Amino acid sequence: MQNELFDTMDRQLAEICTPGVIREIEAGGDSHRLWGSIADSGFADLMLSEQAGGAGLGWTDAWSVLFAAGRHAVVVPFGSTLFARAVLEQMGQPVSADKSMAVSGFGHIDSQGRLVAQSVNAVAVADELLVQAGETVYQIATSSPFCTLERTGGPACLDANVVVTQPDPIGNLPVGTIASGLGLVLAIQLAGVADRVLSMTLNYANERQQFGKSIGRFQAVQQQITEMSERVYAMRMASQIGARSVNWQPCSLQAALAKSQTSACAARVASIAHAVHGAIGVTQEYDLQIYTRKLYEWARAGGGEQYWAAQIGRSALESQQELLDFTREKMFGGSPPAS
Repeated sequence: MQNELFDTMDRQLAEICTPGVIREIEAGGDSHRLWGSIADSGFADLMLSEQAGGAGLGWTDAWSVLFAAGRHAVVVPFGSTLFARAVLEQMGQPVSADKSMAVSGFGHIDSQGRLVAQSVNAVAVADELLVQAGETVYQIATSSPFCTLERTGGPACLDANVVVTQPDPIGNLPVGTIASGLGLVLAIQLAGVADRVLSMTLNYANERQQFGKSIGRFQAVQQQITEMSERVYAMRMASQIGARSVNWQPCSLQAALAKSQTSACAARVASIAHAVHGAIGVTQEYDLQIYTRKLYEWARAGGGEQYWAAQIGRSALESQQELLDFTREKMFGGSPPAS
């Protein structure tokens, strides 16, 4: 569909990240087998330099594997690990070949000196956590006695609030670096899972018979699926715009655009999918709800539509440019970060 990277990742995930595996992990089952298979494939090292055992790829090439991860609703923190490993290498920190890493760019130190990060995506099944608070970056083992997790988002959600009582910084990065990277990871995964939901909806509409013909032949259903298709492909385009960087550093404004637009479309895509499927779509036994839940989870994780739209608006005001010039030069004409 996309290229060799996508095809390879897509085939592997079709075998190892099945709806049954996802249900088992979300119910509290062991996630290490799934993570081990992904880690052994080497895809999580794509953004590491060749000297560090990676492929030295940037976001433009990593887009394909993250899109595939989204299509299969990967519940372990693959995308954030891929980005976190590149960050650690750039900071001169050791990179573990087998540990998964959740990421948060919205940490803060509270009045008691604790590091706090809210609603960290997939941290409940991560081995480590990388958090940025201001310019300071922290790395924490989730099994540490100083790290406490409190699950959020519902019974099957693997996000959690994190409190670290003895945070140990590993270095500094420009403010927003990790938030932008995580936002872009989630934007690409959102585009991927939306593509999967569209495929499921099209197949169901063509197979489900009512009044002697498939429901996909009714104009009202066609109209809904047309709107859904427009939003799904808008999400893909936005995520591709965000992934313009040829190295590990995300383009902050393009990443903001990608996350704001994919988050904005996610709920409507899920709504139309369930409207077309009817009652069966919300049943636990039917697979659709696995993927539409990821639309909601990833849309709110790492900053939602309003947060990232506000970042774009703030940058536009601070530039003191005419809006058209800002859009043309900064949003679509800016150079990707240099190596």
